[in-house]
Amino acid sequence: MKKILLGLGTLLILNMNSVGQLSGTYHIPDYTGPGFPSVYNAVLALNSQGISGNVTFLVAAGFNESTEVPIILTATGYPGSEIVFQKNGSGPNPKVTRADGGSLVTSAFGGQGDAVIIIQGSDFVTFDGIDVAATNQGIEYGYYLRKASGINGCKFVSIVNSTITLTKGTSPYVIGIYSSNNSSASPVNASEGIEITSIDGRHEVVKICGNTIQNVFCGIVLRGYNQTTSPYDFYDKSFDIGANEYGNTIQNFAGYSTSQWAYGIYIIHHNDINVSHNTINNLAAGGSPFTWTGFGIYHGTSTDAIATYEYNNINLSSSGNNVYAIYFGTPGTGQYTINSNSLTLSQTATAAATHINVV
Repeated sequence: MKKILLGLGTLLILNMNSVGQLSGTYHIPDYTGPGFPSVYNAVLALNSQGISGNVTFLVAAGFNESTEVPIILTATGYPGSEIVFQKNGSGPNPKVTRADGGSLVTSAFGGQGDAVIIIQGSDFVTFDGIDVAATNQGIEYGYYLRKASGINGCKFVSIVNSTITLTKGTSPYVIGIYSSNNSSASPVNASEGIEITSIDGRHEVVKICGNTIQNVFCGIVLRGYNQTTSPYDFYDKSFDIGANEYGNTIQNFAGYSTSQWAYGIYIIHHNDINVSHNTINNLAAGGSPFTWTGFGIYHGTSTDAIATYEYNNINLSSSGNNVYAIYFGTPGTGQYTINSNSLTLSQTATAAATHINVV
């Protein structure tokens, strides 16, 4: 009976808001006026109704939401009509927890996987101060950006001021924030994703700033489309990973796999990227040393890429294979700025500890 009553409540709220497109300010939960009982219900309404102006969802501080299915946003914003989910009030961030074990069996680093919140082909979207968590290692991703198609990526998306706490267990596939080249139809056993056929298909102008990411195998993974011909304009583009006074903290990551490389931040097939003011420490918050090759920041296979890495504080410990603080391995005429980083490496095995490696 309890489930039936909740279902009827959801239907009533959806009916109340089904008269047209969404616009204005809504509260979650809806204690103080027009709103929705959960982030899940708000996203259902967005996807079914769309928007006709700026839409802001004020999510109450301390609000806890539990779900056993992903929250998948497919609605989109536009210039001057943006979608914002934002913490409201003082106190702890609101949190969305995925409490099940997932339905997909991911078998490749960056393959299709289960997630807490999926942003799929949506533009002009912000999640500000909305924590996500998972209680089982079967949930591979906290925030997960997917492409709707080869001509529809995510643009002008911000994930800021949030704490992402997953359950890495023994899985080498658990990632805090994953910006992928996948669509919903991509396989679980491969990471290359879909073919991009226009610049509309790339993810572009994405900000990931001020977040804390922990209890994951890798912190932030950014994978674009592997374009093999110049001018490489189908690469994902213009990401800011950290900013002055809004750096990300990535801690307690990796520490158990002897076959999968581990990364604080992993970047591939990307151009025009700024990675600055981040703190990356695999031991902090209860972590353990790398047991295989580990990286603080890795940027590879991005021909002619432009990148900046500044003011990052990277402290890594390894008991296994090689360890790198910053690795920039992009062919062609790539341009990079590596400046004012604090790099500390501890290596207990007979392997290399490399502070900066440019290939």
